[in-house]
Amino acid sequence: MTDNWLERTELLLGAEKLEKLRAAHVLVVGLGGVGAYAAEMIIRAGVGRMTVADADTVNPTNINRQLYALSSTVGEYKAEAAARRCRDINPGLRVHPLCATYDAAHRDAFFTGKFDYIADCIDLVTCKLDLIAQAGQRGIPIISALGTGNKLDPGLLQITDISRTPGPGHAPGAAGPGHPAPEGGVQSRAGRRDPAAGGPVPRAAQRARQRALGALHRRHPDGLRHCPGPDSG
Repeated sequence: MTDNWLERTELLLGAEKLEKLRAAHVLVVGLGGVGAYAAEMIIRAGVGRMTVADADTVNPTNINRQLYALSSTVGEYKAEAAARRCRDINPGLRVHPLCATYDAAHRDAFFTGKFDYIADCIDLVTCKLDLIAQAGQRGIPIISALGTGNKLDPGLLQITDISRTPGPGHAPGAAGPGHPAPEGGVQSRAGRRDPAAGGPVPRAAQRARQRALGALHRRHPDGLRHCPGPDSG
């Protein structure tokens, strides 16, 4: 397939920025009601490489809202369904499915490659806090979606720095009652210190932005499992 499918994007962004998208590697963690659509639009924008991660399989209760949830995909790992659909959109895409839950114990399996951006679409609070902290320490820009389960008013959604979201006494924005901040906290643009060393973080890490949307809901982590099958390209 030629790159003609991106000609409208090139008209919008220009050839130079489109080439940056082709060279970028984006990590999307969580492929449910938020992450699936995030991955879809990132691919359609022209990003050339993506790692998609989720430990869950498609459940019939997902069909009402999740992109990969079809009668034909029930029981399939979401990461595998995502990789197949992404390749169908762009056969030249390099996509790496990872059937795993992100958590502190398994984080090294997620950072074996270099990422230019992270889309945090997971919903377990402790895992989310660790991923945000790791992105900051590694100098990787991140956008964090804090779930809209059981919410009915889209007008209440906000895109903002995580330090400006509510959560007094807890990690700014990400934590809430029952979800205290991890040691060292979650750093935003408003607070730039290294949780591990207690000193200033590098300038690259300062650019790692944490943004938040809405309120959180919870689930329990599953074990780590790498999806079988070859990478495309």
